[in-house]
Amino acid sequence: MEKVKLSKELGTAMGLLEQLIGLDEMYKFENILSHYKKSTKYKGKYQEAINTVVNFVKANKENRLTYYNALLYGYNRPLSPKEKVLEMYQNKIKECIDNVHDIKLHKSLMNEAKTIQEVVEALGIKIEGVNVITTK
Repeated sequence: MEKVKLSKELGTAMGLLEQLIGLDEMYKFENILSHYKKSTKYKGKYQEAINTVVNFVKANKENRLTYYNALLYGYNRPLSPKEKVLEMYQNKIKECIDNVHDIKLHKSLMNEAKTIQEVVEALGIKIEGVNVITTK
């Protein structure tokens, strides 16, 4: 079976929840429902993610099946416009690296990647990994 398509909100919430408690715990939905939803341990985006997932799964049987299928087979969510630009830029850089042996193609791909950076900058948009470098 292929990956389950989820809404951006649900996909993001499930990703956060997976980071927070792990995939194994997500299979035990009763734990999420009884422990995490009522917990004061989690705040902000994590509590919102828990609430989003719980409300989705509790809504109806079809949503419960969708939830478990997403855990079992994986899931996709729509990318935001910034994520799409980042993906496009990263793909262009990968193409550039993969074609380093062909100087003409390599230069052309580098120019395309540079153009993506320049357009994003001209629009006044900041995208980490494209025109914003962060150090951790």
